[in-house]
Amino acid sequence: MILCLAQQTAQISFESNRYNLGTFARNDAHKTYAFKFKNTGDAKLVIDHLSVGCPCTTAKYSKKTFLPGESGEIVATFDSSHQSLGAFEIEIIVASNATSKYVRLILAGNLVATQEDVVAAQQSNKTAGADTSRRQDSWLRRFKGKLSNLFKNGD
Repeated sequence: MILCLAQQTAQISFESNRYNLGTFARNDAHKTYAFKFKNTGDAKLVIDHLSVGCPCTTAKYSKKTFLPGESGEIVATFDSSHQSLGAFEIEIIVASNATSKYVRLILAGNLVATQEDVVAAQQSNKTAGADTSRRQDSWLRRFKGKLSNLFKNGD
């Protein structure tokens, strides 16, 4: 008699592997999205760990193990307070015992300047412009002094 046993495997299936937070200003400090998934396999799914590609983002799972048919979510929170302006994509890697050992999730968006950012940049440009002007004036005075000394010493 031949006994054939099919190996049971866990399978993690996400509703979506990518989410765009949209365009928002830095003062909208925290944006959160829940990546929903289901164990579509026939064995217990165990999430080993999450790896996030930027310190500006945290990711947490609702629990560690999921029986076949059970659903869960990975909640990603983006903190814009120290992130540079412009488009971004943050990668979150989910490591588990599923047939696909690693699943890549993407949290994207576009961070735009606030009124405070614009005012700070204008102030910075004014200060930089004044410093540049002072340095040029100082350099020009030194150059004129050297020229003057050169002609005095040359007589």
